[in-house]
Amino acid sequence: DNLAETEIAGIQDEDGDFVVSARLSSAAAATMADELIDDGKFNSRNPDQGGINMSPHRLCRYEGKKKGGDEKYESKSQETFGAHTDTSFLTLVPAAEVSGLEIFDEDANRWLRPELLARQVWEEERRRKGLDPSALTDTVTIFEGGEEREVELPWYSRYVVAMPGELLQIATRNEVGAAVHRVVSVKEGNVRISAPVLLRARSGMRMNLPKYFGNIDTTGSLLKECDGMKMEEIHNALQPSNYR
Repeated sequence: DNLAETEIAGIQDEDGDFVVSARLSSAAAATMADELIDDGKFNSRNPDQGGINMSPHRLCRYEGKKKGGDEKYESKSQETFGAHTDTSFLTLVPAAEVSGLEIFDEDANRWLRPELLARQVWEEERRRKGLDPSALTDTVTIFEGGEEREVELPWYSRYVVAMPGELLQIATRNEVGAAVHRVVSVKEGNVRISAPVLLRARSGMRMNLPKYFGNIDTTGSLLKECDGMKMEEIHNALQPSNYR
């Protein structure tokens, strides 16, 4: 079984050693992440890299929807940003004060709200520690100017939602699917502020299957189509036709 796994991974030790093959595969994956994900730093191996960081940190404001005039929708949940996937390796969304992010769970065939789940985790942790589960802030100790002091932070500031994107789905040969998500307005009149970070591909870099995957026969048809393409070309090919 171990030998079969290394063959599927595409990178196999000459002597068929599973442990060595696993290390080689891990090293290749780390190389791919270092070279392809735009972390804002210049990559000396990429002479075609542009001067603009392709991994944006966005600030989004979602208004509660109105029915007309000053009236609000009667429904407690209205979609404000439709279901979609991100053309990223990973999208990181700090939990917001007002919940509204929903991620579709294919196994359960329903939408989940990670921010509400985070609140449940928060309350359960507080109960275990004998603290007030209804608290909205957390007391933490920080060091500033060489001095130690306590500050109050919102409860949700400790939670981040990590959603896989389309580029990670391609790179993992569909083992990790892109997260289908949307934003809904769940409280009438309450504005939701979100600050997601989309870890996208470094411009100028090319998808190099032999380097990142070893035996390209194990990569599948979709990855083979991407071999040799610049990452911005792959990004553009994934956009809806009306976006191009």
